Amino acid sequence: MKPGDAVGAERWPYQGAHPDCWGPPWRGTLLAVDDPRVWAPTLAVYGQEPTPAAIAEHLGRWPSRPTSVPVLWDFGPHGEVIHWERPARLRSYADDAAAWRAARAAAYASWACCPAAA
Repeated sequence: MKPGDAVGAERWPYQGAHPDCWGPPWRGTLLAVDDPRVWAPTLAVYGQEPTPAAIAEHLGRWPSRPTSVPVLWDFGPHGEVIHWERPARLRSYADDAAAWRAARAAAYASWACCPAAA
């Protein structure tokens, strides 16, 4: 995956509830490590605008490249938040949505009250 790709990580709202209540999977956007949005709210560039030079200076202090990647998660009415994620946890949003549909269908089949919905 590359920066700008839509990703998912099996973050499915209300997955523990009845399948009628499940919300669609949360969608994230993979960001580049040097994206200014990643560093704006952090102490890494405290007191200054996260310019490419300030970000490069900060990244230059790291002994190696990070093992996590920044993802901008869109939580709908709750806003957007950047989280650092392990790449192995991520998959394309299309794959995540397909897995969500399959899990939701299986959940419908397991509810005794909903045999026709399966």
